[in-house]
Amino acid sequence: MKGISLTWKSFLPMGIPGYNDHPITNRKVRDTLVLSPFLHESTLRRLQANTEREFNLFSESRELERLPTKILQGMHSHHLSDMIVEGEQMTNAEDGAGDFQQQHLYAKLFLFESKEETSWMLGSANATKAAEERNVEFMLEMRGKSPSTRICPA
Repeated sequence: MKGISLTWKSFLPMGIPGYNDHPITNRKVRDTLVLSPFLHESTLRRLQANTEREFNLFSESRELERLPTKILQGMHSHHLSDMIVEGEQMTNAEDGAGDFQQQHLYAKLFLFESKEETSWMLGSANATKAAEERNVEFMLEMRGKSPSTRICPA
């Protein structure tokens, strides 16, 4: 299996004096994919307003349920199955020993696609107002031009 070919672009600190431009919500792009365990309506609206075509959102069902239905109508939203989140407490769990732990989503990923390339941003920032306005967050940005880096490879 061939891997995804991405090129290192930059290290993006947020919430630190001197770094005022928010690298996530200010991008005008063709397509967006967001993977975030926590969500805030205003952040999603800003991301959606800057997305020309498709907006894909992956989170947990409890976060998606808190959002107004109207905001979800303009995007493709997905969540982890309850079978994954609660899988360890099922009687046929792998080891069956010890206390079960719910399997929540922790990863944060933002993919921004233009005609020429896809920008992959991985780091600590959720799609929340706190990450935009007050938290100290760090993101790594990588870019790729090959079809394997695209949100929907051709």
